[in-house]
Amino acid sequence: SIVWPPPQQQRATRTAEDERNLRKFGVEDQVDAYEKYRDEYDRHRLIVRMSALGAKFKPNVSRNTFVAPNATIVGNVEVWDNASVWYGCTLRADRNLIRVGTFTNVQDRTVIEEADGPLDEAHDGSTIIGHYVTIGHACRLRACTIEDNVLVGMGSVLDEGSYVEQNSMLGARTVLGGGVRVPSGQLWAGNPGRYVRDLTADEIEAIRNSAINYRKVAATHADEYVLPYGTAHLEAEELGFDVGTKEWPAKPLMPRPES
Repeated sequence: SIVWPPPQQQRATRTAEDERNLRKFGVEDQVDAYEKYRDEYDRHRLIVRMSALGAKFKPNVSRNTFVAPNATIVGNVEVWDNASVWYGCTLRADRNLIRVGTFTNVQDRTVIEEADGPLDEAHDGSTIIGHYVTIGHACRLRACTIEDNVLVGMGSVLDEGSYVEQNSMLGARTVLGGGVRVPSGQLWAGNPGRYVRDLTADEIEAIRNSAINYRKVAATHADEYVLPYGTAHLEAEELGFDVGTKEWPAKPLMPRPES
């Protein structure tokens, strides 16, 4: 919502000219516009229910997670304890399921979705991500499976039916086509993705440590936000409060400057 003048100017003492402008625009209620129309909740909907599709299409996000204020989680999405979903991410499940495991981090601008329908008798089109997984920036995941303790490099694409076994790593911008399976303990890279070498024990341990460290970083980001985020607006609605639905007056409280 746009408030005019900007909040930093509204605190100043009104001049006689301000009062005349208010009356000219038919405004009798001279309350502070910032105070009257301030939202108590972030208007961006992080958590979006798809009620028309059924009861299960409601995100289930642990309270012990960080979801960035401009991320969007839609439909049947599970985000487990100590996970984090970062700035600009979209997780949308309006057909099946998306699951993000414990201590898994989904980094900035990544998009995760499911398939339009079942891939075969054994795969319903869901996207399942295990525990201690790091998904790098700007990845695209669709109807794939990632086991525990995996690192997916930034800009990677995992197509429908692709599968990454535990303790594995994908280099930056790796592309896994439909049905490709990465065996446990291997590094793959390239477009299309190919085997590069086996990972060392230290590299496998570093994948888990990376996920744990990302959780610590997420906690510092969460502390920076004053507005409630996550499911706060859903809880407010269940208590009968209107959230982000205030109506504006027919005329502006103060005139905009002439361009």
